[in-house]
Amino acid sequence: LIKNLETNLPWDHNLDNIAWILWVCDLLNIDLKIFKKTINHFEWLNHRLKNIWVHNWITFIDDAISTTPESTVKWIEAFKWKVDTIFLWWTDRGYHFEWLVKSLKENNIKNIVLFPESWLKIKKLLDDNFNILETSLMKDAVYFAFNYTKKGKICLLSTASPSYFLWKNFEEKWDLFLKEINNYMTKEWLFTKKNKQIKILEQQLI
Repeated sequence: LIKNLETNLPWDHNLDNIAWILWVCDLLNIDLKIFKKTINHFEWLNHRLKNIWVHNWITFIDDAISTTPESTVKWIEAFKWKVDTIFLWWTDRGYHFEWLVKSLKENNIKNIVLFPESWLKIKKLLDDNFNILETSLMKDAVYFAFNYTKKGKICLLSTASPSYFLWKNFEEKWDLFLKEINNYMTKEWLFTKKNKQIKILEQQLI
């Protein structure tokens, strides 16, 4: 039954979620037609693994709504070695980040952006094999991602903790992420255009 669903939900772990929903439906004697219709038309949350842009073969993914280490680990594992850069945050909510750091190592994620307070806890768990940027500016984080993320890989905004210290909510965090990606690409386009114009002038002078 689950395999025949026409759901838009990706990732293997969502099959587990659907299986639990099916079990509840069975307990409550809910018609399977209602179950299938609901799952097939379910729209997943905004800011949950949305592709923002692919530029220079780097995919930027918005998962700003992930605010626990467990949810971030789930998405890292779902991408299976494709994440090369990740933006992280630590807020003192009693979270334990050992499992997250273990996942970073196992999935060969090399580039880590740590926003304020993160270096107080997460950095202590990281070794010298990571390329780490400590910053409070989304602009610096995005530039770091463009410069160090390998082609064909992913830059993931999935901070593993709430980030109220810098931004009032995850929507504002996402807005800045998108804004700085657009700013970087605009500057790169203007730089490329200017260089082409210079080359044309040089050729005309020869």
